[in-house]
Amino acid sequence: MPLYFNFLAERGGIFTVPSSSEGMSLVYLEAMACGARLVACCDKDMGGMDFMKAPFVRFTPFGDHEKLARAILELLSNTHLSRIEIRQKMIKYNLKNFQDGIMRVYEKCL
Repeated sequence: MPLYFNFLAERGGIFTVPSSSEGMSLVYLEAMACGARLVACCDKDMGGMDFMKAPFVRFTPFGDHEKLARAILELLSNTHLSRIEIRQKMIKYNLKNFQDGIMRVYEKCL
């Protein structure tokens, strides 16, 4: 998948997985870590996450094809978005930080 996400991001493409529920979607994290912009439909699951924000991400209601198409076109027309800026949003979501966070939870529980 990183090869696909890098290919997409290098060309200013948009990644989307139109679904009604995602939870904590790793595929979105992976896409943004490669510098891709997103259109998502799971605002209730992921809308509060700090990396799922404009100008890099747009949310549309699940099943609304017209709004999905408009969101994609809007992101595609915003050509000044930098792949590097998107990747900078994702720096803290690396393996070491995830492991450290899990360890803190275990230490509090034990």
